[in-house]
Amino acid sequence: MNGVIDIEQASWGENYVKFPCPYVQKRLFNTFAKELFQKLDSLYNPFEDLSDTITEDSLNLHQLLLRYEQYLQINTKASIEKYHTS
Repeated sequence: MNGVIDIEQASWGENYVKFPCPYVQKRLFNTFAKELFQKLDSLYNPFEDLSDTITEDSLNLHQLLLRYEQYLQINTKASIEKYHTS
């Protein structure tokens, strides 16, 4: 039954595809997500200095939101370019 697909309607015009096996659903999602959004693999370089955002005893929420906004702007642009060139 792993290949059986069920459709779940969240609201009018908004449907989701569901698989009875969560493992299959997760594997398919991961495969297609990597194919569609190749440039969205990471937020930042793992060795980037985050001392302006995270310290041993605090989290600068304003700076964190600024970093997230930059991430969204870069990756939204990359995903839009991907769809227009396909």
